[in-house]
Amino acid sequence: MADAELTLKIGEVELHARGPQEWVSEQFGSLAERYIAERLKRSDANQGEEGSRNDRVIESSRPPSVIRWIKQNGISKSQLDQIFDHGKDGWEIIVGNAPGNSAKDQVIAIYLFMGVRAFLETGESFFDDKATRARCNVFGCYDPKHHVENLDGMGNKLSGNKEQGWKLTAPGMLAAAELIKQISSD
Repeated sequence: MADAELTLKIGEVELHARGPQEWVSEQFGSLAERYIAERLKRSDANQGEEGSRNDRVIESSRPPSVIRWIKQNGISKSQLDQIFDHGKDGWEIIVGNAPGNSAKDQVIAIYLFMGVRAFLETGESFFDDKATRARCNVFGCYDPKHHVENLDGMGNKLSGNKEQGWKLTAPGMLAAAELIKQISSD
């Protein structure tokens, strides 16, 4: 087997390894494992065990825009877990009842959740109207005669249309974050 040489410096620690490629690779792997373990230990000490572990789970596979939104709005993994589930087919809304005291409030909540669901999957809050109306129907808040009126309650939280789909705007993403925190704290 060929000889290899590796020099690696991380902060104050410097590693020099020269020898058979397999041995050098083992040395590098061992150092990397120790370094990562130490970083995680420090992170846990700084943020508290539960918070940092949750953050690592959230950050491991999310687009950067999703991680930023979660952190900016102070949403925890456990709060997301009360409303959404991530399975092999993507994100699903699992909240038992649509929040709100009226059909209008419930429709607004479902549209916000569908936007967040899409955002968690792709980093974009674009979603389909037909699927969202079907979701409203499942939750018992779809009224074909008043659905458009109920959507008017979204105001500037939503852009798009029935044919091309919807997108949550910045105010919509903020409203969704507040709703998630409100529901998960009840």
